[in-house]
Amino acid sequence: MDLDSVDAKTAFKMGFAAYCADHNLPVKEAANLLKQAEHSLFDLAGLGIVGLPAGLGLALGGGLGYGAAKMDEPEITPDDIKAQELAKTYKTYTDRLKSRRAYQQYRAARQTR
Repeated sequence: MDLDSVDAKTAFKMGFAAYCADHNLPVKEAANLLKQAEHSLFDLAGLGIVGLPAGLGLALGGGLGYGAAKMDEPEITPDDIKAQELAKTYKTYTDRLKSRRAYQQYRAARQTR
């Protein structure tokens, strides 16, 4: 798709879809929000000069809110991700060892009966 040929409605949909993906919204919820937002924004834009400031206010407010939310997010480095994966691996191995120990104790108890 050539981005130069994208109209305002398609650009809005693409931007809103990216926002929903960034916030891990379920597909049905994102679709409902998109329909509501698209309907409201383009109804206001259809009002002409009167709707233009409202539409711009909505778009600008949404953009500023999104930017402010991104600024508050902690920076995640590759080292952080590696540490999380290592912690998960250690927990998995610990759980396996506990399970194996419990099984061995069970078998030993059954053999002594």
